[in-house]
Amino acid sequence: MRDFYLKNRQALQDFLILGATILFCFLFFRYLFPIFLPFLVGWLLSLMFRPLATYLEKRHIPRWIASLFCILLFLGLISLFVALIGNRIAAQAQSFLRLMPQYMLLIQNALERFWTQLDSLLVVLPDPMQNLIQNSTEQFRGNLSSILLSLVQSTGSSSLTSVPNFLLGVLIALLSSYFFTKDAALIRKLYEKHVLSLFRTSIHNTKRNLKTSVWGYIKTQLILMIYT
Repeated sequence: MRDFYLKNRQALQDFLILGATILFCFLFFRYLFPIFLPFLVGWLLSLMFRPLATYLEKRHIPRWIASLFCILLFLGLISLFVALIGNRIAAQAQSFLRLMPQYMLLIQNALERFWTQLDSLLVVLPDPMQNLIQNSTEQFRGNLSSILLSLVQSTGSSSLTSVPNFLLGVLIALLSSYFFTKDAALIRKLYEKHVLSLFRTSIHNTKRNLKTSVWGYIKTQLILMIYT
């Protein structure tokens, strides 16, 4: 067993690292990603707010006021967009509700024609098969109505329960975007001091090895092409 481990130590280590990475990614996206998602959205929003906040700061406006102004401006634009879209959706909904009786009548007539044609086809079949098909169609009607009812109920209940979570996520995203924008310089300084200093050497070595590997691959392909 020890000899097998010594001979295949590198392969076993690579396999364990790969398995641990896959397990970590699964657990992260399954359980932790919904928690970090509002902060990720806040960070992306802060990247959009920073140029305007920096411009306002250069005009002798405090950073926290500039950050707050960016968020209020963003909310105003989003509210204007939602209002315009909401008016269009409301108009379409009113038109749909006005034409709903006609649509229901068309659907009802189509279903009646379908069941009438089905009954006319059943006449030529033997009695046992007629009873079997009739029972199946009646069961299908009952199952279809129950499925539609349960779907409407589940959709309504899930929508009601997801609204508070969505609003909480939006609030966290906006707050995090404010702090990310206001403290952008401090965050960058801490990142360069505590994170980048640890990985600068490994990142440099990785880049150098990657360049060497890519150039070696290209050189090999060129040599093979010349020989060919």
